Amino acid sequence: MLAVALLVLTTGSSVVAGERTGPELLCPSDETALTLTGVHRPPVIFSWRAADGGLAHRLLVAEGRDFDHPIVDRATTETSETVRGLPGGTYSWKVIAGDASSPVATFSLKYLK
Repeated sequence: MLAVALLVLTTGSSVVAGERTGPELLCPSDETALTLTGVHRPPVIFSWRAADGGLAHRLLVAEGRDFDHPIVDRATTETSETVRGLPGGTYSWKVIAGDASSPVATFSLKYLK
């Protein structure tokens, strides 16, 4: 039996007219601790709000806050991506759209049997 809980927290933001904004990270939100259960490691679902005019996105996930060698580097036209096989630990993630980047969010992942 597999049980997964997904919590999405969003915050309001304001945009100055004509200012280009990057993607807005939705889930996992910054400093979230995810505890997942299941015989196999359940996937982690990353979701974000698209950048102004952004059609193509690049999801980056790294250990720590250094994105020089990300463990996930995926291009997508969607605003969510499912990542399988992440071991327990602390990660940072961000989304890039063109020349705009989201802020960096960190989350920790723990698996229970």
